[in-house]
Amino acid sequence: MKRILFLFSWLCFSILTLSGQTDSVRPYLLTTSTENVSLTAIDLLDPYLSPLVYTGVGVGYQHSDMKYFKRHIGKMSHESRFSILAANTYNPQYSSSMNYVGGQYQWGMHYHFRPLDGLRLLVGGNTGLLMAVKSNERNVNNPVNVDAALDLGFSGIANYDFSLWRKKFTVSFQLEFPLLGMMYIPMQGASYYEMFTGGDLSNTLHFSSLHNRLARTSGLKLEIPTKNSTWHIGVSTTKLKYEANDMFFKQNNYNFNVGYTYDLYIFRGRKNLPPHNFISVKQ
Repeated sequence: MKRILFLFSWLCFSILTLSGQTDSVRPYLLTTSTENVSLTAIDLLDPYLSPLVYTGVGVGYQHSDMKYFKRHIGKMSHESRFSILAANTYNPQYSSSMNYVGGQYQWGMHYHFRPLDGLRLLVGGNTGLLMAVKSNERNVNNPVNVDAALDLGFSGIANYDFSLWRKKFTVSFQLEFPLLGMMYIPMQGASYYEMFTGGDLSNTLHFSSLHNRLARTSGLKLEIPTKNSTWHIGVSTTKLKYEANDMFFKQNNYNFNVGYTYDLYIFRGRKNLPPHNFISVKQ
């Protein structure tokens, strides 16, 4: 009887030990989140509201999450991103203003390359939904116009890590541009009241590609490590021009960005580092 109890106890202990060892080496995929605020200089040309270019200043906010796919650790990751921008612009004579409020949601995937020591290349694509409202009170007949677009495009990121003062800094460059999608553009002079009450939405949805919608978002930033997170400063630009219904639209954003990056699990102190099986997309 004692021998049976001993064997049973030893079996239970072995199972618990193996379970603990398996759990200790099992990879935990961390979600790397980034918060960013920006000060933006913006140029707007919307011929539906005015034939003049409006310029001004706005503020923006962006949140993004990145994480490896469970079956492609170290090779492929996915990212979701939400951004919003509010700005107030004026015509060259400062006699009229145009307000802008827009938001965008994007989801994409990247394949990770490491061609050189310290260099990480992320190449892939994303899809994004843009919604924005522009208002010009001086335009009495049509004071509001809506921007709406669904895009599928290219996304690329280059990260270079270097050591300075016994800390790891990162210089990052990002480039994005749409390839094809759909966009909403009303007819010149048509009122929103007539379109939506009368149900006449003909010739408002347009297929978009490189022939009628050109855009580019690029940015450069420096990541600075601290005890509990990584801060960054940088600059970025978004240049967009598109045309339909005999109207040509343009928008240029010039951003100064400040923000920080953190993982879902925070390990405080320089010596209290996360275990090797806690895997972040920054690795």
